[in-house]
Amino acid sequence: MIGYTYSCNIKIDIIIYDGQGGELKKLDTFIPYSIKHAEFDRTWYVNGLAWFTYNIGGFFGGIYNAAYFDPDIIDDFQLKIKDDYSNYLVTKIIKEIRDI
Repeated sequence: MIGYTYSCNIKIDIIIYDGQGGELKKLDTFIPYSIKHAEFDRTWYVNGLAWFTYNIGGFFGGIYNAAYFDPDIIDDFQLKIKDDYSNYLVTKIIKEIRDI
């Protein structure tokens, strides 16, 4: 797949408490993600029609846009990972509670 590759490293600190508020266990969880994202508007406004051709303008426009984060990816990213992400966390927390 062609596009800009973004990395997202989600770090989560989980603390499990007993019924009286005492801390039973601390967990540090780190989940790395990598996602590709391509949008026509990332190069169109910089390169014009260079997006369709092989030329130096398209090359420099790509470098220019690669340096900036595209916030349009956030909603798609959250939508695509939410089920796997939440299932992973719930499974991890239930396992830790059972082991206490």
